Amino acid sequence: MSEKPTHFTIREWSKDDRPRKKMLEKGAQSLSNAELLAINV
Repeated sequence: MSEKPTHFTIREWSKDDRPRKKMLEKGAQSLSNAELLAINV
């Protein structure tokens, strides 16, 4: 039985959904806490 991954790395996200790009386009207030932390890791 194959299991589907329950998480993805940021590199696997659509380029428009990546936190750094989203912050540059929409501002830091548009990001969730998890997205802000992902930028700093």
